[in-house]
Amino acid sequence: MDLSYLAGDGVFAAWEDHSFFSDVRLGSCGSIVWGDDLDLCGDALYLKLTGMTSEELFPEMWDTADA
Repeated sequence: MDLSYLAGDGVFAAWEDHSFFSDVRLGSCGSIVWGDDLDLCGDALYLKLTGMTSEELFPEMWDTADA
């Protein structure tokens, strides 16, 4: 997934320093994390990659018939 359009903007300015990537790790719930200020949500990345909506991925969260 190409996220290069984010580089240089706000917290993503750190991506312009290639050594910053050596600190990458997995966070809670499958997020991709750099340092203390930058993380990418695994669910959001999955939705972007597949083109699915959150309603399609998590239908039980959107089922209002039982509410």
